[in-house]
Amino acid sequence: MAIDATWYTKLRRSTQTSEDSLRGPAATPEHTWQWLISGRLAASDFVVVTLAVFLTQIAWLGWGTTDLTATPWRQQIAGVPYYVATCGIILVWLTALSVGNTRDVKILGSDSTEYSRVASVSMHVFGIVAMVAYFGRIDLARGFMVMAFPIGTIALLVSRWLWRKWLISQWRQQRMRTNVFIVGTQESVTAIVDRLLVARPSPFNVVAVAAADPHQDLWGDSITVRGRSFPVVSLKTDVSSQMQRLGANTLVLAGGHMMPARRVSEISWSLQPNRQRLVVSSGVMGVGATRLAVRPVAGLPLVQVEPPAITRPQHLAKRSFDVIASGLGIILISPLLATIALIVKLSDGGPVFFKQERVGLGGTVFKMYKFRSMHVDAEQRLIELKKKYPADAGNSTLFKLKDDPRVTRVGKYLRRYSLDELPQLFNVLNGTMSLVGPRPPLMREVKTYDRHVYRKFIVKPGITGLWQVNGRSNLSWEDSVRFDLYYAENWTMMGDLQILFRTFKAVVGSDGAY
Repeated sequence: MAIDATWYTKLRRSTQTSEDSLRGPAATPEHTWQWLISGRLAASDFVVVTLAVFLTQIAWLGWGTTDLTATPWRQQIAGVPYYVATCGIILVWLTALSVGNTRDVKILGSDSTEYSRVASVSMHVFGIVAMVAYFGRIDLARGFMVMAFPIGTIALLVSRWLWRKWLISQWRQQRMRTNVFIVGTQESVTAIVDRLLVARPSPFNVVAVAAADPHQDLWGDSITVRGRSFPVVSLKTDVSSQMQRLGANTLVLAGGHMMPARRVSEISWSLQPNRQRLVVSSGVMGVGATRLAVRPVAGLPLVQVEPPAITRPQHLAKRSFDVIASGLGIILISPLLATIALIVKLSDGGPVFFKQERVGLGGTVFKMYKFRSMHVDAEQRLIELKKKYPADAGNSTLFKLKDDPRVTRVGKYLRRYSLDELPQLFNVLNGTMSLVGPRPPLMREVKTYDRHVYRKFIVKPGITGLWQVNGRSNLSWEDSVRFDLYYAENWTMMGDLQILFRTFKAVVGSDGAY
């Protein structure tokens, strides 16, 4: 039986590519920077863990060659140097960081997944070492273990944060980015490109787009998203060759691409192993990694999206953190609170605090406390100002003026560094607010909400949140909603800690505060 020559040539070319990849293909620029980052993280982890464990041992046990004893299987072993156990802990810790995929380039520089993995791995290592010491009857100093693991974990998180800052700076300089080629309908392609442009700096660099159906390619030579133009190419030619010509490493099939399953499989078969990859977008926006799972069923890679929900243990952990942190905060900054209260009172003789009804968890109304930063007749002058001044940044829901005449001289400084929001710690303590959460809106704002915006009320509003660390008052209404909904639907404890850390920088920089 004769074999179709074209089919045989394609099969041979695919087989040859696979054989070449097994022999080790020449590294592409993307492979180069990925190996560079992974190698630097591995070296950094080694230095951090080694210093944390050894320095803790020295601080706890001194410089001497302390020995430990063990009685496994009722046979006592004595005279073993403590450094043996220390080296064992370091080896187990570093191995766990590698096995736990904490250096996976797909999670670097993105959300809190990287930090969560590092913290989770460190906790598991602590548990493993504790169990081995207990069942093996190894005389490890408890104080040494209790100090080494928290110190090492915090040091690892700080190290990863510094590397993330460096990586993001590289993205800003258009370095170490993945070139992507996006295919789909015009609506789905535009949505993905728009989201990538908003999330700047992004690890993805869009080099071109294409219509999923080559017979309906009516987009023109380019599409424009947020003022940037992207070339439109045709899929009539071989996709792998097209990507190679464009310099793209990743093909993204946008949600709603409407390609037959057979066509998608053919495209995936044509890509060069270890050099080109296929990413299929589910079309669902605003979903964090913690809510996603891939479930292969009957050969179908199904993406499972968990509904947004906070479990009872998670709620307890968040509330406990809020109570402890707000209580300690009030005690520590009580002199500052008293000083600000005195300054506000002496400035114009008006009330020290400004109380305003806001909408919180489940749509309930509560009174939010702030240091008064406006004149006492600010609310009465609001209607007049709305007629005289248009809202900044095209914001038709939130009324924000960069030079609001209602703000007092003292209030400008309080707002610049967010000192006027410090009394909200009492709201956190009484349970009406959280340290981190969506922005607490006014009732008049809620009445203008679209139906989908009400999902933000599944969690308590916060003193700070994604809206504050991503621009504060400079944000448009659409971006403010997007950040609030993303937080409410993808809450994690590690994410809260990350936002609190970023809040300090945002407050010190006073960007978007008015």
